[in-house]
Amino acid sequence: MLRCVANLALFAFAGCSTLRLDLPREFLVTESSTTELKATTADDAIFWGQTHPLQGDAGLDFWIEALKHDLVDNRGYTLLREDPVMTNSAGTRIAMQTFESSFEGRLYRYLVAVAMRSGPSVLVARLTAEHDTFEKHADAIRHALSNSRW
Repeated sequence: MLRCVANLALFAFAGCSTLRLDLPREFLVTESSTTELKATTADDAIFWGQTHPLQGDAGLDFWIEALKHDLVDNRGYTLLREDPVMTNSAGTRIAMQTFESSFEGRLYRYLVAVAMRSGPSVLVARLTAEHDTFEKHADAIRHALSNSRW
């Protein structure tokens, strides 16, 4: 059940929230719509953010646990870092987690951010890249997500 809910949160494309994020200049936006933003860097870091309308009463704590359960228990990722939940100047609560996994002999890192705002809607944003490339961009993406309004 949680896996189904987590997958819906990650891959649903419904909603009418405007997605605007101030990404670092190294990121080239490749797709942009009212609910989705995709960007990449010259060294193959990939960013993907989506907003989704919320159904029901699930709060940020639920989504944090559902995504962690899906990635660790169902997909075999290793949780490396859980940042404390923060609230930005717009009143948006944001949680960020960093995971690691290997694919075809290469080590990848995966930053997942979940942010809730009034509306209610949720932002799910991801950064993924090979280890060294990820480390080069992760702090700038964390900063951008912490300071963005959408």
